[in-house]
Amino acid sequence: MYNKHQAQSQPQHPVRKWEQIAGGERIICNVNIAQASEPTPQKPLRLWPGVVAVVLQWLVRFVVPVVVPGAIAVGMIGELLGGLTIVVWWLFFSRAPWSERVGAIVLMGVALFATPRIVHESIATG
Repeated sequence: MYNKHQAQSQPQHPVRKWEQIAGGERIICNVNIAQASEPTPQKPLRLWPGVVAVVLQWLVRFVVPVVVPGAIAVGMIGELLGGLTIVVWWLFFSRAPWSERVGAIVLMGVALFATPRIVHESIATG
């Protein structure tokens, strides 16, 4: 009797892949057709550089002016450089899909443009 589920679970004919390496040797890999057609899994986001950048930004912004009272300008410049570092990390080193990278930057610009127009007057004037 023919069982559809058994036919699907049986291994398919292997496909041989040849790969040339620098020494002239060849490596033969047997890969099933089902394995060859599977998409390559996406690498996870690389979060640690962004977290390190934020921690350093907060240290420079809030801790340095407390420890060195005359270093308020250093804290403000450090805050700007930290923000730039986070944007550079997000765009080039985060491993996020490009649509999300660019979309997040565009959304930040839209938020900067829209916020003053929708915020309540009591908050806008302080």
